[in-house]
Amino acid sequence: MKAVRGSLLVKLVGGDNAWEERLELDCGTLYLAGEENVERNAKSEAIVYSSGVDGLKEGDRVGLDYRVFFDYHLVGDTKVYKNKIVEGGEVYWYVSGDLVLWVMRDGIMEGVNGNVMLEGVKADKVGFLIAVGASNRMTDDMKAGVGIVRSRVEGLDVGDEVYFNEKWRNEYKFGGKVYNVIHLDKLDYKR
Repeated sequence: MKAVRGSLLVKLVGGDNAWEERLELDCGTLYLAGEENVERNAKSEAIVYSSGVDGLKEGDRVGLDYRVFFDYHLVGDTKVYKNKIVEGGEVYWYVSGDLVLWVMRDGIMEGVNGNVMLEGVKADKVGFLIAVGASNRMTDDMKAGVGIVRSRVEGLDVGDEVYFNEKWRNEYKFGGKVYNVIHLDKLDYKR
C-alpha cells in the first residue's frame, strides 16, 4: 500500500480509534464523548507509514488537523470513515498533505503548511493590541491573543512572543499537552 502524491498513509499514536475514549485520572477513569471537544479529543498524532508529500517520510511523527476525522457517512448509528483503511488487521488513515500541522524533527516540532504551534496563550481585550500597534484587522468585538512559539517555522524562532486575533486560533492536544495552532499569515506581529 502506497500513498499517492500529496497524501499520506498514517497510523495513529495511541490506538486505532479517531477519538480519545477515556482519560485515566488518579480517582478513576473518565469516559469521553470525543466529538464534544474535537480539537482536544481527536487523536491528532500519527506515524507516517507511506508518504507522497515532499519533506515527509516513512516513520516521521506528525500532527494532524482534526478535520481528518470528519470524512465519514453514517450507516445507522455507526460512522463509516471514507479515509480509514483496514488491511491485514492493521488500521491506516489516508490523509491529505494539507491537513498536516507539524512534523517532529530532532525533538522539536516544525510547523508544516505555514502552521505555528503556541503555548502560554492569553486573550485580552482588543484595546490591548491596538495600544501596542496591532494591525487594523481587529474590530471592537474581537479579542487579541498573545502566545509563545513552540515550533520551528520560517521567520520565527522557538520562544518568540507573537500577537494575533483570537478568532484564528485552534486548540489541539499533542503528547498530552495542549497547543494552540495558528497559521503564519494570521499572526499580527512578533516581539
